[in-house]
Amino acid sequence: MPMELLRQLAQRDQFPAPVVGEAEVDKLRVLRAAGMVQAELPGEGESVRSARVITITGLGRATLRAQAAREFIARRDRLPGTPLSTAKA
Repeated sequence: MPMELLRQLAQRDQFPAPVVGEAEVDKLRVLRAAGMVQAELPGEGESVRSARVITITGLGRATLRAQAAREFIARRDRLPGTPLSTAKA
């Protein structure tokens, strides 16, 4: 899933970062098309085995924060003793 790749990239200390493997490069294409990363991808007819991530964009980082918040809320709502009145008004 592209979001997993984005999470892995966010853990890196240095960019540019290599991305290796056809499946990973395909995920990177999705992330770049969505504006979440800046990346150098292989062109048509080139080997699709590797690419390079230049940086994670502000949109990519904001998306990661939003996803983390959604996961936190979902976990919190499953805890015993949590009021079920979290419905939106």
